[in-house]
Amino acid sequence: MRWSLIVFLLSLIVSGAGAQSLNLNDLIKLTSLNHEQAKNYLTNERKFSALPIIDTVGAKIFQFTKAGAPSVTELIIKSAWRDDRGLEHPFVHYDVRPKAYTDVILHQLKSADFRLVSHESDKYKTVFLYENERFTVSVYTFSEKKLPASIEVRVK
Repeated sequence: MRWSLIVFLLSLIVSGAGAQSLNLNDLIKLTSLNHEQAKNYLTNERKFSALPIIDTVGAKIFQFTKAGAPSVTELIIKSAWRDDRGLEHPFVHYDVRPKAYTDVILHQLKSADFRLVSHESDKYKTVFLYENERFTVSVYTFSEKKLPASIEVRVK
């Protein structure tokens, strides 16, 4: 009996090693942080690695990656877009494999009182669009197993 309990506890510890690094609250938090704050949070607290910054016309794209268990990959892209009035709208894009991790985010969206605005599906992809008064969250999953699932959080 005691050995089975030890084996069970060890399996929980090992299974947690490849667990999803970010949840909905983390993604929302990242939209409000500046680059240095986001970098510190992701690299120090969540153990991501910073990738080179991409400087495009009018926007900088900050990327972070994390290699977990062989079956888990995560990529964070943080940037912003400017509207016609010059207001900046930050967004965070989270690519994750396996796509089952999106189920966790979808459950968190429902629990956080986001409302489902749109749900589309075909044989190649499924798209969910949720929003509340401050954020729009898009969740994309693909039937092609090589493609990661994607979650994008945008500030309205």
